[in-house]
Amino acid sequence: MPFEYIIAIVCGSVFAVLFIANIIVYYLNAKKKKLAREELEKMYADKNLAKMKYDSVAYDKETEELIKNAEASNEIKPVASAEEEKYNQLVIEGLEEITGDYKPEN
Repeated sequence: MPFEYIIAIVCGSVFAVLFIANIIVYYLNAKKKKLAREELEKMYADKNLAKMKYDSVAYDKETEELIKNAEASNEIKPVASAEEEKYNQLVIEGLEEITGDYKPEN
C-alpha cells in the first residue's frame, strides 16, 4: 500500500474520532445547560415568590424612612470628601498649550 494512502487513512481516522468526540461533548453540555435551566425555572416559579419585590432589599425602619424622604424630594446628593471638593473647584478656561523640549536622561 502506498505511503500516501496510509497517511490519508490515519488523518481520516483521527478526524472521525475528533468529530465524534465533538458531537458527544456538545450533547453532554446541552444536557447540562438544560438541567440547569430547568432548576432555575423551578426555583423562580414558586408561587410564594409571586408577592416578593425583587428590586427591594430588607432595610430597618430608619433606612426606609430616609429612602422615602429622598424619593419624595427627588434629590440625592453624593457625599464628597474635602479632597474631591478641591478638584471640583478647579476651572480651566480654554485650551492650555504645553511647550518645551523633551530631553530624555539616557
